[in-house]
Amino acid sequence: DCQDTLDGIQLIWTISDPFTSYWATMVLAALLSRQNVLFVAPNANSDIDKEAETLNKRILLGLKGADSGQTGTIEGLVGGLLREKGSSATSSSGSDLILLVTSSTLESILCSNHGTTAKEHFGALLGALSSHHRALMSMLQSPISLIIENTALMLHVISTQSPDTSRAIRDDSLSSAVILHHFHSAVFSPLEGQRYLSRYLCSLWFSGPSDCHEKRLLRRMIPNGFMAYLKMPLLSQAEEDQLDELEQGGIEAPSTTTQRFVLETGGGTNTKRLRSRISMAASAGTTDSQPENFRIFFHVMTRDHALPDLIWNQQTRRELRIALETELQSIHRVTEARGGRDKIAWNHQQFTVRYPSLRDEVQVGNVYMRLWLQAGDGFMKSWEDPSGLFELLFRRLLGELDRDTAVTNMCVRCLERLYAIHWARIGVFPDIMILVHSMSQTRSIETQHRILSLVATLLGVTDDLDRKGVINVPDNAEQLLNGECINLLCQFVAWGHTSTAQVANMLTSEVGGGSTMASTTLNDEKDDLLAGKRVMDSSGPAVWFVARGGQIPPDSKSIRGPFRVSELAGMMRKGEIHPHSLVTSLHTEDYSADNSSEDSGGE
Repeated sequence: DCQDTLDGIQLIWTISDPFTSYWATMVLAALLSRQNVLFVAPNANSDIDKEAETLNKRILLGLKGADSGQTGTIEGLVGGLLREKGSSATSSSGSDLILLVTSSTLESILCSNHGTTAKEHFGALLGALSSHHRALMSMLQSPISLIIENTALMLHVISTQSPDTSRAIRDDSLSSAVILHHFHSAVFSPLEGQRYLSRYLCSLWFSGPSDCHEKRLLRRMIPNGFMAYLKMPLLSQAEEDQLDELEQGGIEAPSTTTQRFVLETGGGTNTKRLRSRISMAASAGTTDSQPENFRIFFHVMTRDHALPDLIWNQQTRRELRIALETELQSIHRVTEARGGRDKIAWNHQQFTVRYPSLRDEVQVGNVYMRLWLQAGDGFMKSWEDPSGLFELLFRRLLGELDRDTAVTNMCVRCLERLYAIHWARIGVFPDIMILVHSMSQTRSIETQHRILSLVATLLGVTDDLDRKGVINVPDNAEQLLNGECINLLCQFVAWGHTSTAQVANMLTSEVGGGSTMASTTLNDEKDDLLAGKRVMDSSGPAVWFVARGGQIPPDSKSIRGPFRVSELAGMMRKGEIHPHSLVTSLHTEDYSADNSSEDSGGE
């Protein structure tokens, strides 16, 4: 009945006057949507509104172009969006208004009111916008927050409905550095609405498998401890509101550079309005994967943390902000010199954020060992991959042995504690003999006793059954049943007879109630033989006797002594005693008169 009106609608896209074009587009938007671009609520009788909207969309979106210069509605909307986007770049206020109305109309058809859009028209419009996704990405640079919101919602639907286009959108976000710009705003913008909008966009681009380019970029920018928060269950609306309250006033005062970046991306976003629109648009997209929790992810970035896998504070946030703003300034200079973002390609694979404040923290894998040793057992038990961490700690131990005693001992302590809690998951440790060799070769007495304590834990020997439980891995002990290992352990047993507290036998000191670990280490920088001689001569009395091997008990005439430990070392260097010699710290003139094996301390 209104053919003349329909013919007129198809001529909207030929209007050149901005004022007339704006109001003509507004009329079309009112016909296609129950809500106009100002988001006025629909009439109370929503069923009638919905029925009328469905009918209007079916008629208007079904209009096709003709030879008389008329343009179909879908082609006209998409074409008008692209045309006004280009005009808006020349700072035309009229073009901005038309772009606002056109983008709001398209968003309503695809997202907010997609339920009244026929499938064939939904698919046709989706395909048309997908082929021009680069134009949509450039609209994210608009200073008008509503245009950015509309674009973000349309990009969300396109990404969930078209996987191929989604990949292209992500590539564009990387090459144009838009993803970096919004990541900066998501963390450091002082405006709540801007943070929410940028976080929403980041959740679209950073979502994906762990090996995608976006995830790799994210891991190069922030400590890996943040990644675990993405796997947390999604929050309820009440919980999100609580996080919003916690963040109010918790964002650092922005620098001049931060303020400029915020103004460039439109800081006037209304959080409640955008959250409502996202909820309405969510059902338009379909995805089989579990969404990642970027809401809690960005929130924890605003808090301080001192965890075994995450150190984050005001200083690290400042270092991140400086690195991001320095890179964005560099991109901005190149963009101005080349004449636009479409003329550059950001080398995101070379961008990494360094944290000087964390340089002195000893880290193995994703673990800061200082905080790992301070953490409670509950945190230890929740560790997802104890076997992988155990392997990394063992490799670091071998690499630092006798190079950095402090790091070596920290590794041994971490290994011991990790195995005591996760022995059932780690299972057999096949390299115990490497530990035994390391124990015999290291020049640090403290490291020797640390490793000996670790070996004891691997074998299930502990005095703390209530805390560590019973460790039962028989195959660990099987590896030590050989002559070489027994010989080395016997040597340590023999050394234990010499004034244990004075030669820094920390294990015996701890059992006796003392805690002298920190004060009983030798200086590894000194010559080992001279240091050993000085300690033994001053603390070890002459209590050692030696005899020829081959006969047990030995002939009393072959027994020599008593000697100090330093003197035994000199005799070993001269070849006077060897591994088969008999050594004891007790001397009995007539062995035949004493048959008790407890009184003979022979080797």
